[in-house]
Amino acid sequence: MITVVETISEDRMALPPLVIYKGVAHYMRWYPHLDLLINICKSWNFTHSKTGWNNSFLTVAWLKYFDNITKKRLVT
Repeated sequence: MITVVETISEDRMALPPLVIYKGVAHYMRWYPHLDLLINICKSWNFTHSKTGWNNSFLTVAWLKYFDNITKKRLVT
């Protein structure tokens, strides 16, 4: 089970996705193909949860990331 959180703004700016794997730990060997896609995937966010789904902890972490990336674009 893998969950992917994607965010695209109204002006078509896409944030790097959050990829959530099912597991109790995060191992780089889960990504044997990553070296082939390093230019595409280097900005992606990889994490894990016990169920493979989003949870309140990951939601808060994602919102902090979202705020940090998008506050530069805030028009006052």
